[in-house]
Amino acid sequence: MEAMQPGEVLELLSSDPISWWELPAWLNKKGHRLLSCEKGGRLWWRWYRFLIEKGGQHGVQLD
Repeated sequence: MEAMQPGEVLELLSSDPISWWELPAWLNKKGHRLLSCEKGGRLWWRWYRFLIEKGGQHGVQLD
């Protein structure tokens, strides 16, 4: 995300079972915006697709 400009959109695919609540919390803390979240699969084969808009206009420090 460091190489991205503010306002650019990133598609993130994850199979992490806690990403549905952990990622939005991290994005909010860092000043980014979650545009959409989609999940699919079943039980142990579940996946998540996130669209993330990079923030950073108001002095947000990015890691």
